[in-house]
Amino acid sequence: MPFAGDGYGHTYFLSLEDNSFGKVLFFQHETEDHQEYEVVANSFSEFLIYFVSKGKTFVR
Repeated sequence: MPFAGDGYGHTYFLSLEDNSFGKVLFFQHETEDHQEYEVVANSFSEFLIYFVSKGKTFVR
């Protein structure tokens, strides 16, 4: 389930798949043909803590 993007058109997803449920995934549009997602956090809470600690913001 997509929930945010960055300034380059990449998308953050919350996984709903059984084998990765609850993990935050990052999808770069340049690799769309390969459908490669990077796990950036093991939970949404972990993702938010990391984001806040780095002073990051979401693009609306």
